Amino acid sequence: MKKLLIFILFFVTTVMNSYSQNDWKTGYVIKNSGDTVFGWIDNRDSKTNTNHCYFRKEKVSETIHYGPTDISGFRFDDGKFFVSKNIAGKDSIRQLFLEFLIEGKVNVFHYQDDNSHFFLEKDGKLYDLKNTTIIKEINGTKYYIDEKEYLVLLTALMKDANIQSLIDKSRLDSKSLIKIAKNYHERVCTDEQCIIYEKIYKPVHVNLGFHIGESINRFNFGDELASDY
Repeated sequence: MKKLLIFILFFVTTVMNSYSQNDWKTGYVIKNSGDTVFGWIDNRDSKTNTNHCYFRKEKVSETIHYGPTDISGFRFDDGKFFVSKNIAGKDSIRQLFLEFLIEGKVNVFHYQDDNSHFFLEKDGKLYDLKNTTIIKEINGTKYYIDEKEYLVLLTALMKDANIQSLIDKSRLDSKSLIKIAKNYHERVCTDEQCIIYEKIYKPVHVNLGFHIGESINRFNFGDELASDY
């Protein structure tokens, strides 16, 4: 009986773990040549999507792996869009898939590793939006202070739109940056709409009941927080 229970727990754990890591959604990849190939893309966590695109021409077919140097981007039909960009690191240039948040007179991108990183693109040049935290000790007490370098950069790049009050109240997150970029676009470009690549979330269904066993699930609460339970 004990061996049977161990086998059942192992089987359930393996199946649920495998299921939680694969979420095939319809979408397409954009080749470096500009050609578009439609199929199915594995919607993994934000850190994985930064470096990998797992693609199938049919839902049940051979999986093709693409890296940021292999294709120029990929997109899910629900709107989430990733493009390949060169990012300057401390010692070298890295090519990553950045999530395209909004396209207009300024573009906003995001990628996730151990932290969230945001970039703003204007006139073909990519700017790193930073908020460095420093520690200052005053009278024996340590204070954590946000430098908010991104506010200086946003002010300089958007000075022609008269939205300083909005910039001053902004935060370094997706929602706030999309709002600022949208407002900027509407102020400086009246004949063309910007494009927001919104994420579409399915409603949560709660099932009440009594359950005994083991399960492994991945809960993703957006780009800022993912948790294994």
